[in-house]
Amino acid sequence: MYLGNDMHLGLIFPPGTSHATAITTIARELVRRGHRATAFNFPDVEKLVTKEGIEFCPLGIQQHPPGTVPRNLELLGRLGGIEFLRFGMKLAALEIATLLEEAPAAMQAAGVTALIVDQGQPAGSTIAERLGLPFATFSKRMFWEEHFPNMAIFWPASVWEC
Repeated sequence: MYLGNDMHLGLIFPPGTSHATAITTIARELVRRGHRATAFNFPDVEKLVTKEGIEFCPLGIQQHPPGTVPRNLELLGRLGGIEFLRFGMKLAALEIATLLEEAPAAMQAAGVTALIVDQGQPAGSTIAERLGLPFATFSKRMFWEEHFPNMAIFWPASVWEC
C-alpha cells in the first residue's frame, strides 16, 4: 500500500452540486500539495469537477446520460411523503449499483492509489475494500448541526416537523 507524497486519489460522492463542491475543495488542496485527484461520477457532474481543476472519469454513461441527474432531482422535488422516500431510495440504489459495477475497473485503469469518500455515498468503502485501497470518509455536515444525525433515513419524526 503506497501512501507517499504523490498519491492518485479517487473521489467518490453523490452526484449533487453540494457534494461535488465539498469534495473538490478538499481535492484542490491535495492537488496543490502534489497529489493527483480524479472524480468518478456521472456525466452531469463533469463540469462541476473540471472547473475546479480536478480530473474526471465518467461512469454510468449508458444508464445515466447527460441530463439524467437534473431531471431526477426535479422529479424528486415535486414528490412528497412516501413517494419521495421511495423514489429517492430507487435513485440511490441505481447509483450504488452503477458505482459498484463500473468504478473498480475505471479506478484500476487510472492507477488510483487511495480513495476519498463522501459519507453520502455508501458504495465507497466497498469499492476501496474490493481494490485493497486505503480510504478516508468525510462528512460535509457542520459540527454545530448536532440536532441533525448523519443519515436522514434515521431522523426522528420531530426533525421532519422543523
